[in-house]
Amino acid sequence: MSGAVAFWDDTFDRAGVAEPVELPNYLDRALVFFGPVAGKSVLDIGCGLGENAIVLARMGAHVTAIDTSAVAIRKINEFAAAEGLPIVGIVCDAMALDGLGTFEFVLGAMILHHLEPFPAFCGALKAAMKPGGKAFFYENNAASRLLVWCRQNLAGRFGIPKYGDDDEFPLTPQEVDHLRAEFRVEQVFPQLVFFQMAALYCFRGRGGHLLARLDALLFRAGIMRSYSYRQLLLVERIA
Repeated sequence: MSGAVAFWDDTFDRAGVAEPVELPNYLDRALVFFGPVAGKSVLDIGCGLGENAIVLARMGAHVTAIDTSAVAIRKINEFAAAEGLPIVGIVCDAMALDGLGTFEFVLGAMILHHLEPFPAFCGALKAAMKPGGKAFFYENNAASRLLVWCRQNLAGRFGIPKYGDDDEFPLTPQEVDHLRAEFRVEQVFPQLVFFQMAALYCFRGRGGHLLARLDALLFRAGIMRSYSYRQLLLVERIA
């Protein structure tokens, strides 16, 4: 078992499947992009404990939910069976999703930056999407060298918390370009998350509220949006 899989197995082992009380991970934006999902086939990549899959299934989508964590998949399958939800959980690496059939919609939240080699994933994703299909990803962003430096050199040290496993790295602009080579891609920055991340990494969270207000002010002014640590990728397969 790889270190990353063991990390997430342990994380999911300590948590339970819970019905989302609100739309998670910008799922509201995904639903606008997708359109009606009732009766549609949806692939949830890196589903975790199924917060997105549950919402989509409640709306009538037929959801295939994949994750490398057998713990997560066991829990989401048990939940789906108990609730009578059209969710099929499968232990599957995202690099092998082209063996699962084809889907009208694909969804992923904080998953792309785990995947290497990324060009190979783009090919697998294309094979898993029906012509005219859509994929929506909520992701981090490595466009800012400052935030990446802070993440690499400060997170997990000096009392600063570290989130995620040791193998992951924020999604790079070059990887977004790989997606553009295969698909029509719209890159959206729904908010500016920059100085508040610097507060987390450099000041142990102190001043985060004030720096979040600075981020919001700069976002309204249209400044530094492409350096936000959060982004949405709206992907369409044309042919």
